[in-house]
Amino acid sequence: SSSGYYWKLTKHLCDIKEIYKVPADSSGLSAPLAFGAVTKGIEISNYYQRDQYQADDKIWHYLEQWGAQTKYNGVAASYLKGDLSIDASEHLDLVPNLCFLAALTEGVTTFKNLEGLRHKESDRLEEIQKILTLFAVDFALDQNELRIKGSPSHNRERLIYHAPQDHRMVMLAALFMRFCSGGEIHNAQAVAKSYPE
Repeated sequence: SSSGYYWKLTKHLCDIKEIYKVPADSSGLSAPLAFGAVTKGIEISNYYQRDQYQADDKIWHYLEQWGAQTKYNGVAASYLKGDLSIDASEHLDLVPNLCFLAALTEGVTTFKNLEGLRHKESDRLEEIQKILTLFAVDFALDQNELRIKGSPSHNRERLIYHAPQDHRMVMLAALFMRFCSGGEIHNAQAVAKSYPE
């Protein structure tokens, strides 16, 4: 589970004897990275290195598996393709942004071990399904295994999403709306947990 990553991170920090430079937050970074990969690319000015101790740092691995052109501090606009099987248990918070990427990747992405999503700020597995349905994404859920058949092009009308009090669901809906034709998110202020400004 992601708790194992936090334990390793804590132990690593306790063992450090010199000045420590705090790395960028991979969870917060994953949404802009996902969007940049399928649009115009993105460069993060205060990102200096990947951090093996953050579970959500795995975003880089998945982008590279899909064929994205990554560099140490960003990603170029890329045509993503390939079939992936993702064990979500180690980075549940990353799943919403990975679902966005999977929806725009040519291929089938299978997410496994998703049961923990039901016990976050909302039932995220249910909310992800609502958002995928709203944007006409081809997906199937079989118990705790989600399969998304992606397509690199989506043209959708402006839509409305009623978000729960869950920052990650607001971010997921915003990614789709920004990529497609815009829309309206009710309760969008819930995003303040990740992005207070």
